[in-house]
Formats: sequence, structure tokens, C-alpha cells
Amino acid sequence: MIILGLLRFALLIVFLFFGLLIVRLLRRSHD
Repeated sequence: MIILGLLRFALLIVFLFFGLLIVRLLRRSHD
């Protein structure tokens, strides 16, 4: 059960990281 919680937490961090990365790329291309 604990492992599932850690996996879910890791996925959340990965999605947030990719989200910020995409936003930066979009802002750069927009400028």
C-alpha cells in the first residue's frame, strides 16, 4: 500500500515538472 502511495506521489511530481517545462517552451516560442 505504501508503495502505491509513493508511486502516485512520484507521478504527480513528474506531471508537474513536465507541465512547467511545456509552459516555458510555449512562452519562449510565443515571444
